[in-house]
Amino acid sequence: MNLPILIGTIAIELIIIVGVGWVLNLISKKKMDAAEFTTANRSMPAITVGATQALTCLGGGHIMGMVGAGWSYGVGTYWYALSSGFMLIIMLCFTGPWIRRFGFTTINQLFAKMFDHKTSVIMAGIAAGTVWGILTLELQGVGTVLGAITGWDIAFGCAVGGILSLLYVLFGGMKQVGWVNVINAIFMYVVAIIAIFMIGSNLPSGWEGVNNFFVSNSEDWKLSILANPNTWQTYIIGTILAQLFYCPIGPQAAQVSASAKNVDAIRKSVMIAVPINVVFGAIMLAFGMAAQSIPEYAAIGNPPLANFTMLLNSLPGWLVSCLFAAFIAAMLSTVAVQILALATIFLDDIVYKFYKKDATEKQKVISLRVAVTVFAVGGTALSTTLPAIDSAIVWLFAWLLPAFWVFVFGMFWKRSSRAAFWTLIITAIANMIWSFTSLPTLLHLDGNNNSVGMVVVSFVVGIILTATDKNAKPGMIKLYKTNKSAAISKEYAAELRAQGKL
Repeated sequence: MNLPILIGTIAIELIIIVGVGWVLNLISKKKMDAAEFTTANRSMPAITVGATQALTCLGGGHIMGMVGAGWSYGVGTYWYALSSGFMLIIMLCFTGPWIRRFGFTTINQLFAKMFDHKTSVIMAGIAAGTVWGILTLELQGVGTVLGAITGWDIAFGCAVGGILSLLYVLFGGMKQVGWVNVINAIFMYVVAIIAIFMIGSNLPSGWEGVNNFFVSNSEDWKLSILANPNTWQTYIIGTILAQLFYCPIGPQAAQVSASAKNVDAIRKSVMIAVPINVVFGAIMLAFGMAAQSIPEYAAIGNPPLANFTMLLNSLPGWLVSCLFAAFIAAMLSTVAVQILALATIFLDDIVYKFYKKDATEKQKVISLRVAVTVFAVGGTALSTTLPAIDSAIVWLFAWLLPAFWVFVFGMFWKRSSRAAFWTLIITAIANMIWSFTSLPTLLHLDGNNNSVGMVVVSFVVGIILTATDKNAKPGMIKLYKTNKSAAISKEYAAELRAQGKL
């Protein structure tokens, strides 16, 4: 039990989270309304958009998943981080700007406009399931970090993570999340860079010794990003496909893009988000492979726990507290945006749309905070009852991959409500068949390859159904070029008029 490190780790996060909320409350010139809570009144600059999109996409997959996969695949695991960087480019240069132009807060609202209500409902169901899965993974990650410090069951850490993630968003909504992420991103990089140099100096034979370990064990292929054919077949291809096409259409990413000050802020944020994501991934992979090269840590058997134990034993207490606080911050950011997105979907797309259309702004803000609390508590409870599933992140990503291609077809080709609806249904069934049968084995695609099947099914079903739909509408890009006012939101049209672009 490392009580000082535990106290320091939690105290650092509390100071940042509560401090930002307090400052924002001091400088606020008006009472918060629902738009302020969910989208910061569409005022977030590039720095907060970039930091938030980066940290929302940088969580357990980098901190837990890359460390674990690194023990099996070595440097080839870095394709996870690289594809995350390319995914951010797609998100911030393509889907994000269009979501901001259309003026919607949730991806379900966008699908309702592009296709129809039925498609938006199916999209909401798939998205909600994915969000819940990622939420539990991230909270389990927090639990594992705190469990490494205390030696207690991860349920304790999950509960602490649930409380901190609630505080992350409860007071200031999206604006609080954005500025907390900016501070956490800076803090995370400073301590991670210090730690990587200190670990190198404390390793028995330095980083050269880590390389020599793999060479002496006839695993020198693990030192190459090209890895070996088996790694490409079982890990890299599926990981790249899942990473590229999940987050750009995910509800949490859409809500952050919808909160941007303008389209330019989203595009500029790519210069912030991509380096944060891909460089941190390299640092985590280096930590994990170092732990594997040291017998006493390799003997632990659990890669993330072995990594955290190595850091605990090799770094000074103050740096461990800072580093573990940074790990927790990355995962908490993901949880905070997920629960905010869930609360927004539930209230905007269900409650206020069908049941309480006359709700006042005060009632909406109260309801949002209640919903955020309920989802945080529910997610925490779920994360403590499920078995550890930190290898499932790529599997979860695959569920929303078809929605990205439905969006692409609707943007560039034709908007077929029939094709969109049935593509989402059929690919969801296909994903279940892929997950719970021996089909991947028959196709020699065992491993993280759900995304391969989803790409094939999405393309075949989507292309056939779209091409044969005589009632399909023109793609949104064509509509935008011929009649911008009909395609974009009134708010964005006003912005363009003010700039003399419409």
